[in-house]
Amino acid sequence: MTRALPTDTAESFEPLDDTNCSTVKVTGNENTLDDLVSYHVARVLKTMRESDTFDIVLYSGTAEKVFDQAVVATKENVDKAIERVKCEPDASGTASGEGLKLAYTIKDVDHLYFITDARPNKKMSCNDILTLVTERKIPVNAILLTPEDQSIEWHECDGFTAVSWMEEIALSTGGTFIENPVR
Repeated sequence: MTRALPTDTAESFEPLDDTNCSTVKVTGNENTLDDLVSYHVARVLKTMRESDTFDIVLYSGTAEKVFDQAVVATKENVDKAIERVKCEPDASGTASGEGLKLAYTIKDVDHLYFITDARPNKKMSCNDILTLVTERKIPVNAILLTPEDQSIEWHECDGFTAVSWMEEIALSTGGTFIENPVR
């Protein structure tokens, strides 16, 4: 299933209902970046055909897969994945490299959606991650979510800005880049 990333944007979005989640999420902030990630993941998953396969890798300080292996995009599996993403507790850290390495272990991966809001701050640098994705020759659709609160700053990473790094990931792998698909 190789499809271009939708590049339409919107001025606002309705966060997914996470009132039934058993995990504690930060409250008091409307439309947080976590809400935006959940919304966009749900939007992408709901466009999949039932014959498509997928898995999701969640990463912050560590990386883990939602399923043990890629699963067929049945309504049940899509709903389970959306529930897991929207109920993931708030975390700190951006182990982008670990997340991407884990994604590449999924059998028969033909493209990736890489969603991030920050520069990698764990074991791999921006250049290390760019080398990793370029060597794998799998299209990476890079989705950059920049916070409205600009006090959360992206400091230069190996000479890249947030936008230039994500653009380069998409360009060098044949994927698509989009910044802030929905606000």
